[in-house]
Amino acid sequence: MMLAEKGSHVKVNKMSSHEVCIADLDRHASLNKCLLELLETAPVNYLLSFDVDYAVVPWSGGKDSTATLIPSLKALDKKVVPVFADTGLEFKETLKYVDDLACQLGISPIKLKAPIKEAIEFGRELPTIRNRWYMHLKVKATQEYIRQLSKTGKVLMIVGDREAESPSRLKRLATIEHEDHVEVAPIKLWSAMHVQLYLTYNKVPLNPMYDYGFFRVGCYICLALRSWETSLILGDDRLKYVKANLLFKVFAKEREVSI
Repeated sequence: MMLAEKGSHVKVNKMSSHEVCIADLDRHASLNKCLLELLETAPVNYLLSFDVDYAVVPWSGGKDSTATLIPSLKALDKKVVPVFADTGLEFKETLKYVDDLACQLGISPIKLKAPIKEAIEFGRELPTIRNRWYMHLKVKATQEYIRQLSKTGKVLMIVGDREAESPSRLKRLATIEHEDHVEVAPIKLWSAMHVQLYLTYNKVPLNPMYDYGFFRVGCYICLALRSWETSLILGDDRLKYVKANLLFKVFAKEREVSI
């Protein structure tokens, strides 16, 4: 029987129950500089392999679409057309974040109207798991814009899908050819940590909604909104404008959440 070699002695200190250790993202990004630069090479080269006139990047203000936007700009520069689909139900923080970061990056995103708020106000039921009609309106706004662009040139749509997000995105191809454009997912293999460190390394701030405690960024009646995120809205004075919103009250009632 072979005995395993004795490993290095590692000293472990137990943290007190009141001690909090906060990771320094800037330091971690700096320590992983070589990895992050290498990580960026793949999507940049991938995007450069396409001969296109327009590179449309659907930009929600979330970390993944923002991390997709950066290498897109580095690879395709002036061909990049960021598009923001406004549902009328966005957090004010997200709207400001998109405007502020657009100024920082020197870009002018196209703001498309996805009339979800108006549809609900005119009597349409709130979206459900079985009836995600709001997604159709949001996607339709971008598709119609791409259709118009495709009349004057070749269009590439660059999405921020990642395999780790869901089984459906795991199965989705990295390159999909549509009738009027090609869809690509350049950060498909990235982890959430890759995304966060990459943005930090490029001096791109995160949407403040993440600092509030939200896991993802979307509208405030989104089906993907978790119960604890709903609780954040109810308990954070910075979001009292959402709590006072009539449509959010209807949404909370359907989720059996007391306001």
